[in-house]
Amino acid sequence: MTANDLNINRSLVSLLFVISVLFILYLHLLYPQPSLDGLVFAIGSTSLIVHYLWMLIHAVKFEQRKLMWVLLFFLFFFITSFIYHLKIFRKKSPKETLD
Repeated sequence: MTANDLNINRSLVSLLFVISVLFILYLHLLYPQPSLDGLVFAIGSTSLIVHYLWMLIHAVKFEQRKLMWVLLFFLFFFITSFIYHLKIFRKKSPKETLD
């Protein structure tokens, strides 16, 4: 591994970390009073998605095609599951009514 590879790895880790923190902040703004379940779900799902993206980047980098397709499948599964659960949490969030 060369010094250039290490710089690329550091910048990718930093980028994925910033994206995950921004995504969790976006979820917090979307649901201003999240329950503990929602917050744990957001952090867990984001970390899983970022982990699979990181593995996918390395599979593409080292040209491992079978692993790349498996990771793409799981990434698609986690993202669709995440969107589905976001819809459920949005329905459960308390709505303000003027009674």
